Amino acid sequence: MAFLGLDVSKEKIDCCLLLPSLSKKPKRTVIKQSSQGYEQLHSWLTDNSVSLEGLTTVLEPTGVYSHQIVRWLYNQKASVCVVQPTQARNFARYHKMNSKNDAIDSQMLAQMGMEQGLHLKPWTPIEPLYEKLNFLLKRLNQTVQMRRREMNRLDGHDGIDAFIEADAYTKATIEFFDSQEKQIFAQVQELIASDVTLSKDFKLLKTIPGIGLKTASFLAVLFNTRTFTKAEQVAKFVGVIPREYKSGSSINAPARMSKSGSSFVRCKLYMCALSVIRGNSRIRKFYDRLIVAGKSKSCALGAVMHKLIVIAFGVWKNKLKYDEQFETNRQKCTEQIDDSADSPCLECKRALRPSRTYHEEHMQNDAVKAERSEPRSGCLDSELHVLRISAQGRGAETRNSDET
Repeated sequence: MAFLGLDVSKEKIDCCLLLPSLSKKPKRTVIKQSSQGYEQLHSWLTDNSVSLEGLTTVLEPTGVYSHQIVRWLYNQKASVCVVQPTQARNFARYHKMNSKNDAIDSQMLAQMGMEQGLHLKPWTPIEPLYEKLNFLLKRLNQTVQMRRREMNRLDGHDGIDAFIEADAYTKATIEFFDSQEKQIFAQVQELIASDVTLSKDFKLLKTIPGIGLKTASFLAVLFNTRTFTKAEQVAKFVGVIPREYKSGSSINAPARMSKSGSSFVRCKLYMCALSVIRGNSRIRKFYDRLIVAGKSKSCALGAVMHKLIVIAFGVWKNKLKYDEQFETNRQKCTEQIDDSADSPCLECKRALRPSRTYHEEHMQNDAVKAERSEPRSGCLDSELHVLRISAQGRGAETRNSDET
């Protein structure tokens, strides 16, 4: 198997090809960032007796510049692995690659695919609806940031004649961003309403205190476009988990928020946390307990952000509305549950915990047990029947001996 490393930039792509034979030197070429350059890459690989189908390609994401080449390689049935820059840089440091340029980076990526190809996850495109929503939500966030910058330019200009003419253009720009924000968000709402799954998730996420319309839209798209299986994976992706830095007795730094994930979502969670601690919910009580325990306000606010994303993932995964009395209701159901398969308490517990529970697995009624223990059709039916009768007889003898 051959491995191709690509260092993508605005105008060109540096390519490095590593063949299975270690005795062969790496082959290099530089192509243009265009459709003609992609065809040139195809011809160059063919000249080196390498087929695009099944080729392992490794590259770093470079925003809009890597989008087209990744799509083209995927359509050519090549295995495309998009690695994070931090991951690639740590690999280079491990192999003591101190220098950095486009040629070295492409060879480093090809070597990374050769050594860690089995651990790299191939890139797969998301649905067109989700992709459109991702770009619209990013543009919405950019519009909000640009409007905030323009509003900051107006601070302290009141009463100063020299700024009157310039501030008129600034105010016009703010009005433009306001109208654009409303248009983008209206389009996002229409796209979410057009999909049954997204609309249900959006309505469920809105039931969480502090989470508004925009944040619910962000989270609904995030959960449906990622392969999260646990809440801790989501918290790590967002970057709201604590990070320790301790060693022996000399290094004992306080734990801080990692902030190693998506700042795009973390910014939304921060505003949601500020909103929810002003209300009178269980999350506010959780925040107050941390403050009473001696935690700083910033630390307690980070814990609230972590709690919000965990609750949001739980609501999305279980398809249940947020319930402040969730723990109390679950304890009551656990205490009142009986052996009946049609018990309302059992149904309630199934709704609270959709996965297979202890009672569903072990506390079935006699009819279900008898149905599952029916002998298989075949020549061994009589033998199984005799074994079952003898086992019941041994059980009766054991009970009689215990009673005596």
